[in-house]
Amino acid sequence: MRIRAVHADKNLAWLYNDSTMPEDLKIAHAANDAAVMSAYGYMTEAEIIPALMKKYLQLTK
Repeated sequence: MRIRAVHADKNLAWLYNDSTMPEDLKIAHAANDAAVMSAYGYMTEAEIIPALMKKYLQLTK
């Protein structure tokens, strides 16, 4: 969230467009992706996404 706060003047469409996404945000997302893959390394990305959504739904009930 801190990196996004640096770019608070930009909208989400601009921030998450491949051609306009700031380099620091790309780096932050790559680090987050690496952490998730490390934690769920025994699963494929296609398996991780539903698992994360299931956990999110459990935590937000």
